[in-house]
Amino acid sequence: MMPAGEIQPSAPSPAKTTSLAGAVSLSRLLTVLLILTYVGLFHLIYSLQISPSFAYMGYTLNPAISQEQWLVMALFVILPSLFLRLDGRRPSNFIILLLYVLVYVPAQYMFTVLNLTFHGVLLNRAMLLLGMAIITAVSARPLSIGFDRSVSIGVFRAVLMLVFGVLFLVVASQFGFRLNLVNILDVYDIRSDYKDEIGEAGLAFAYAVPYLGVVSAFMVGYGLVKRFIPFLLMGSLSLLYIFGTTGQKSMLFSVLLLIGVSLLYRINIQKLGQNLVLSMIVFLIAVFGFDLWSGGILASSLFVRRLILTPGLLTTYYMDFFSVNPPAQLGHSFLSDIFPYPYDLRPAYLIGREYFNSPSMSANANMFADSYSNFRELGIIGFSIVLGAILSLVDGYSRRSSSPVVVVVGMALPAFALTNSALFTSLVTHGMIFAIVLTYLYCSTEK
Repeated sequence: MMPAGEIQPSAPSPAKTTSLAGAVSLSRLLTVLLILTYVGLFHLIYSLQISPSFAYMGYTLNPAISQEQWLVMALFVILPSLFLRLDGRRPSNFIILLLYVLVYVPAQYMFTVLNLTFHGVLLNRAMLLLGMAIITAVSARPLSIGFDRSVSIGVFRAVLMLVFGVLFLVVASQFGFRLNLVNILDVYDIRSDYKDEIGEAGLAFAYAVPYLGVVSAFMVGYGLVKRFIPFLLMGSLSLLYIFGTTGQKSMLFSVLLLIGVSLLYRINIQKLGQNLVLSMIVFLIAVFGFDLWSGGILASSLFVRRLILTPGLLTTYYMDFFSVNPPAQLGHSFLSDIFPYPYDLRPAYLIGREYFNSPSMSANANMFADSYSNFRELGIIGFSIVLGAILSLVDGYSRRSSSPVVVVVGMALPAFALTNSALFTSLVTHGMIFAIVLTYLYCSTEK
């Protein structure tokens, strides 16, 4: 018998539990339908626009895809949507969803449609699925991160301005203060000149440029979310400056990415996954419609081929090559003293030579492709554990923040780098560790 005056906690009624389970199931089902629509749309663009124009670059189309192959692809595409966290309450959720939409799904698609015979396709499909599952599972429990003291918002903004100013002056001292508004089709010449100049300038400048991009993108995102116009303007101008100096389209398009992220969080944080896929569907329709209207393929090539399909294409090539050839074992990188490197070219140039007949082409790939190229199946398992642990760290300190979207926009640019760069390259060269420091500092401003 309960003591008088004590109220017994009420258990959820069976009706409420059933209703909640039904809502979750319906949400998952809707996500599955959206994902299949997403795949169908970029297949339409691939078969009508991209493959006919870029088959010579490897974007081939198998004319005899069987129904069984489509079903296998659909199964592997759908399975992660059943265990991914689809809300936006934690920064890790968005980053994992980004990898799913821009790397995992396109890779599963390219395994199906390319007019090539691959080695161990089913095992490679399963390893990508395992990688997604590991990242999701390891990041499931945020680390407990303490804050010794709080930092005022004024101090945070001052520190961010100081970091921005120092990095901008370092970069401008080498490349000048000019703002080059270049044609997006001319970026390859600018990028070639930038590589030559950065090679002469030294390592400090090679890191200063992407780090300036990270802090500039954070300022844009912070300005959008907090409506702090000075940061929004300075960050946007800085990203335009970097684009005009380096020819890196990611710096230009990062503004669109940050606007999109802030809108997704503002619309409905609980349905981030669905709205992300839905926004990609709308984006693909707009791209295809523009090309139909213009009579060209510029938008399809720039956004669908380069942004969505190329990470998938390179994943299939990396996994195909290194499944039957010796793995790199980071012998070209920081483990060179332990593992001898078995090739005459670094992996990106090796794939360029073997699959694109161009040894001067740097076919940089995403974290899954890179991890497989180094240690095959163990690489995907190990690197996925590392990324999951990093995301668990980010989730840990971001719990202090009432606005997780600020952490997301702070991590957006280096997180996007995971779709076309190696994990350790994203951490160091592309500034993910730097972004973690900045977003941790931001979270310390909230009590």
